Amino acid sequence: MDRKRRQFLLLWIAETATSKRVHNFNAGPGALPLQVLERIREELLDWRGSGMSVMEMSHRSPEYESINAGAEQKLRNLLGISDDYAVIFVPGGGSMQFTMAPMNLCLPGKPVDVLHTGAWTAKAIGELKKGFLHHIAASTESEKFARLPRRDEMKFSPTK
Repeated sequence: MDRKRRQFLLLWIAETATSKRVHNFNAGPGALPLQVLERIREELLDWRGSGMSVMEMSHRSPEYESINAGAEQKLRNLLGISDDYAVIFVPGGGSMQFTMAPMNLCLPGKPVDVLHTGAWTAKAIGELKKGFLHHIAASTESEKFARLPRRDEMKFSPTK
């Protein structure tokens, strides 16, 4: 574990031991360290001298673009994402992505190939049925999704 992560973890443990704050470990939003919340409070009304909150600025403004570029670079560094890949930040919760991904990534007239692997894929298919060409390339539903489809079971749409 690197030094910054160790410092963060030690700070979080110390804060938790001396605080009456509630921590949510459920799916969805989780607890933020008090130090992070305090910084947010400091910058909420005036982000770095811009005269406005991040929530008020245009997503096309130079201020917001610098936030976005910084977040992308940190993500690339943290996960080792090369420049061969695009990084996109898409708003909404997990279930919203079942709509947002096809809306942003589907090509007109081209079907989306889906490997049906369980409950989450079923939600995605439900959204695709609302107006996107799609094709179930493989499914293990008949086996109650006890395994992933094997490569020889996958039948993808032609690429041309």
